[in-house]
Parts: sequence; structure tokens; C-alpha cells
Amino acid sequence: MLKKLISILMCVVLLLSFAACTGDKDGDLDNNGKFNQSTVKLPDYKPTSDKIKYLCTTDPARYKDPVNWEYSFAQKLKLEYDVEIEIIRTTNNELPTQAARLVLSGQSPDLIQYRAKDDPTFIKNGIVQPVDDLLSFDETVFKHLKDVNELFRYKDGKLYTFVRNYRNDGFCYYWLEDLAEAGLETPRELYYKGEWTWSKFEEYAKKLTVKGSDGSVERYGATYSQLMHTVTGETLVKYENGIYKNNLRSSKLADFFNRTSKATFEDKYIEPTSSTQDSFKGHKVSICLSARDMVDNRLHDEQKNGLVSFSPLPKWDGADKYYTPAWFGTTWIAKDAPNIDGARAFFAVYVLLISNVDPVIEEQVRALSKATKGYSDEDYAMFKEMDDYSKFTLVQVRDEGLGVNWSSTQRADFLNSVMRWNRSWASQVESNFPLLNAAINETK
Repeated sequence: MLKKLISILMCVVLLLSFAACTGDKDGDLDNNGKFNQSTVKLPDYKPTSDKIKYLCTTDPARYKDPVNWEYSFAQKLKLEYDVEIEIIRTTNNELPTQAARLVLSGQSPDLIQYRAKDDPTFIKNGIVQPVDDLLSFDETVFKHLKDVNELFRYKDGKLYTFVRNYRNDGFCYYWLEDLAEAGLETPRELYYKGEWTWSKFEEYAKKLTVKGSDGSVERYGATYSQLMHTVTGETLVKYENGIYKNNLRSSKLADFFNRTSKATFEDKYIEPTSSTQDSFKGHKVSICLSARDMVDNRLHDEQKNGLVSFSPLPKWDGADKYYTPAWFGTTWIAKDAPNIDGARAFFAVYVLLISNVDPVIEEQVRALSKATKGYSDEDYAMFKEMDDYSKFTLVQVRDEGLGVNWSSTQRADFLNSVMRWNRSWASQVESNFPLLNAAINETK
């Protein structure tokens, strides 16, 4: 019943928001019962089929429920190009095999879900195709993406992973009541004062840790996910012009992992768990450093009820810039995709909705998010601040899925050995350095 009510409300929001976009005095729908089109001129693509075949792990139901962003996207795609998305659903484990089978058997989908661990394997094996001749940065909707896409050219000079959106993916979440009880300012308040540093984060984690009479930890002050080492500006590999370089022996990385290991295993105010988001949502910790998807997908009720809030990550002490992990969104275009213009239309509409190139569309998306996720105007100001790249330097993480010796599993085990299992950084670096070298050699 509740979901049905939300769906009805969302439909109302959609109608009202599209009406606001057009200013049409005769109402919010045209004579055909369709939403009015964008004020931004989209490329004149001519799909050869009314279906875009998309191989992915996404539940097709997400495109049919007005509560989800995918619903709005599908509606806009239908409006602008009269095409629909046909999901070829697979599992996370079977995605690579399914992609190869379809392409090599002459049954290519149009699009394939991008995962970092399939890059550059899909390129090397001819599962996907370059997009240089398919998507032009001269188009209004794509102009702002030219510079960031230059970072993703493969070693043959071609672009296979068209970055359709990118964002600051380093978020700090916190339970407001815990901070209030401890008499502490929020990380957001400290950020605006220029005082939200890693040292301050450690201080907060200590003060917020709750221990029992026997000294056992009842609630940890903080926890953090694997990618937090990027606050130093360093990653496990360096990547430039399609070339990978082993960076495990970085002194900055050593400083980060040695410092956080002490906080976790000696001082015991950071929880040594790989389920950081679950721990925070279950209120087992007070502060969580994680990715943006948490506020987008997991904290709706807590956000609406004013129980949690968010800020940027703390700035690493002594860093020359304010570094933060980056999230880059892309989708592969399959080799021999049958509906190329349909695939191109997918990118154009996606970028239109997500990149705020059209102010009226931006307001529509904002209205939908406020209705479903409870974001306040102050929250939106924070989002805008965090996506100001003159203030934050986005750090690419390109060390996943490089080869047999450095798959997602090996990478996770390496990081967990230090972050969760209390093994020294120095010893793990020396045992994993040759494995990463071997994986990098596989990309050459």
C-alpha cells in the first residue's frame, strides 16, 4: 500500500516537474499524452529499432517503478527518441561470459554494463568497440565531458569507455544524535570552517567510541571503506595514456595504511569490518567514510527523518590538494551493436538528465530526489560544493581487474589483509608487488 501511494505521488511529481520545464499554458502534456521535450537540442540520432538491448545485472522492474530514477530515464528516452530499453539480465559472475557469448555468436547487444574489473579485458578480447566516431564532443549535451574523457583513452589512442558522468565519490556519513550527545560540531560545519582534516576525524572517532565496563567496544567511533587511501592523492597503480605503473611502494600509501592500522588495531576506535555500510546503517558506528551510493540508495529513511547527514571526506593532513575518490560512470557499446543510434541516444539522454546541462531538467531531477530521498536545500548546496572540481581533485582508481594475478579478489584480499586482518603494510606490499607487476604486464 505504501509503495503504491509513493508511486502515485511520484507520478504527480513527474507531471508537475515536466510542466514547470515547459511553461506551457495549456497544461503539462502535449496532445499525444507525452511529456514535453527538453530545451537543450539533442543529437539527431535515428535508431534503427524501437528497442535498445542492454546486457546488465539491473532488475528490469526498476525501469517500471516511478520511485526509481531509471523510470524517469526510460520515460525521457521514449519521449526524445521513441525507443525503449530491453534488459538482457545476467548475474554479476556470468556477465563476462554472457557478453563474450553474445558478441562472438553474432547476437551482440547494443550496450554492456561497465565494471572496472572487465577493463581492459573487454577491449583486448574485442567484446566492445571504440566510440570516437560515434559520440561527438561538438554536441551541446556532451561538450563538458571532453576533458575528462581524454583521461580514459586506451593505449591504442582510442576511447572505449565514454565517461557519461563523473562525481566526487568520497562521502562522510554521521549519526547526528551521537555528535550532539558528545557536544561535537558536525563534519559539515567543520568542513565549511576549513577544519575537517584526517587528524580531526581521528579525534572524533576516539571521542565517539563507546566502551563497556570490561573495556570491550560497544560502538565504534568510525569505519571506512577500501578506497579511502585516495585522500592521499595516491592509488595502488598510476595510469596515464593507457599505461599502468605499479605504485605499491608509495611512501604516502605507507603513511596512510600504517596510521589507520594503528587506529584500528591498537587504539581500537575504527571498526575493522568489510561491511562498512551495514555497520553504519545498523548504528554500530557513528561515522562512516564511504561512497556516494550510500546516500543515494541506502539512507532514504534516515535522511528524511533527520537522523543522519553527510559531508565531504576529511582532508589528508599535509596534502597539497583536497583529494577524493572519483566515480566515473560509463557503459560499453558492444562490438557489432545492431542499433548504434539507439546506443548513442541512450548516452545523450543519460547525460542530459544527470549532468545538469539543461536547467529545467536539473530542477525536475531535483524535485524527484527531494520527493524520494528527503534532501534539503542545504544538502543540495553540499552536493554542489562537493562537485566543484576547483575545490576537490578527483582521483581515479584503476587497479581493479588487471589480470589473473590481480583480479578483484586478489585486490580485495590485499587491502583487507592490512585494513581488516592486522597484517603489516610493508610485508603485504613486498608479497603483492610482483603479483601486481605480472598483472600490469598482461595489459601491455
